[in-house]
Amino acid sequence: MNLEEITKLYDFTGKSVLLTGGAGVLTGEIACALFGCNANIAIIDRDPALADKVIKRIEPVGDRAIVVYGDVLQPETMEQALEQVIKVYGKVDYLVNGAGGNNPKATTTPTTTFFDLPQDALRFVSDLNLLGTIIPCQVVGKHMAGRKEGVILNISSMNAFRPLTRIPAY
Repeated sequence: MNLEEITKLYDFTGKSVLLTGGAGVLTGEIACALFGCNANIAIIDRDPALADKVIKRIEPVGDRAIVVYGDVLQPETMEQALEQVIKVYGKVDYLVNGAGGNNPKATTTPTTTFFDLPQDALRFVSDLNLLGTIIPCQVVGKHMAGRKEGVILNISSMNAFRPLTRIPAY
């Protein structure tokens, strides 16, 4: 199914979607699709410049797509991001957790074995993929629970089902 077919099937008019890691490839495409279905989009990312590129693709001029700084590992910045999104759209109906990934320092190489991987790099990858999902769920989920409605979509890696070689923390 292509984007045009999807946008004919679904109508998100009046719905607001907060996407973490929205500057990434997968979550950026999800943002584009949801925007095409008339959703209000709020891309939360640690790198607003990258997120701006996604916004420019979907809405060069307008008010249905915004970028807000947020670090999924810092509850305070996620709370501030949520407040900004609520100021603009009034509510958040959907949370798409797309932030995550690996760190090259947490990857084995021909010269860096599993036993040589630095703990700080492993911890960052573990935190990003676990806490980076839990923290936005807590922050945005509390808002949704207060409204008695909302949907949370957590995106995972194929690594969750079948571990990939060379990236043990991911």
